Amino acid sequence: MNWFSRSLPPELTIQVFSNLDSFHDVLALAAVNKRLHATWTENVPQIYRALAPRCVPCEKYARQTLADQEQSSGLVTTPEDVKTLMDNAQAVERGMVRLEEEVIPTIDVRGFDTQKYYGADSHCHPSELTAGERRRFRRTYYLLWSLMLVSPEQRNSRIEQLPLKHLYLVYAFIHPEHYAAPIGLDHTAWRGIDANRFQDIIVELRDMVTHRADQIHEMQGHRTAMESGFARMFFESAKFRALWDHWQDILRARCESRWFAEDPDSIDGQGEIGALAWVDSEDEDFCTGPELGLRLEDLAISTSGD
Repeated sequence: MNWFSRSLPPELTIQVFSNLDSFHDVLALAAVNKRLHATWTENVPQIYRALAPRCVPCEKYARQTLADQEQSSGLVTTPEDVKTLMDNAQAVERGMVRLEEEVIPTIDVRGFDTQKYYGADSHCHPSELTAGERRRFRRTYYLLWSLMLVSPEQRNSRIEQLPLKHLYLVYAFIHPEHYAAPIGLDHTAWRGIDANRFQDIIVELRDMVTHRADQIHEMQGHRTAMESGFARMFFESAKFRALWDHWQDILRARCESRWFAEDPDSIDGQGEIGALAWVDSEDEDFCTGPELGLRLEDLAISTSGD
């Protein structure tokens, strides 16, 4: 390995780093000797951009949380940035494991065509989150984490930019019947959040989210969210309904105001109000792309050699 690192030109060494399978592997290679360590520390942005699409789940939202933690632009420029990003990712993955262990066994799928959503011969929700649910979970977790970090003014501004779908998802994670902290994390893991105000911020968030949902429902010409029997199925349920694949068709119809329409097909989901209801993106629902085959150990980074 020492011969390899001494003889390889710098640009090829960067290529080697950029083609590794995880940042855990990057740190292991950088710890071999001073030259490899210098190559890593001096070229973090380039190596990060190469690895991030396959090594950082929900990367856009992960960087936003990093930016809010560091009060920075969110650009990943140092080994410390990468370590924080991976520590955050580990926390999110642990949250998913806890959800799978504690919530999925309680899911009631009666009345749904489970084979449509979960495959042939399925009669219940799988024991693990589907690829679409994992993306939904990560995105919502990072959104919530960032909302917890910013000022009340910034929090309100960001909530006003969220479509109804995301409002339902965020609320599912801060439902009053859930844990003292959003599932899988406590305030000691949410670096940058005032621990003494943690519960107060959660309450403020609930109020902001329901208020914004009310506004959008009123713009659609319907009753407010908490006065709508349909909305209460989501807002008053502690079962993470907005997260599950088998609820997405119903949730989308309601968000796009098609639930009570005489002619649902006539509803324009692409207009100004439509954009406030539902937005599809590359990291979202029923995505057919391969799920990142990550293990928690792939996200673990030590600072040895830094």
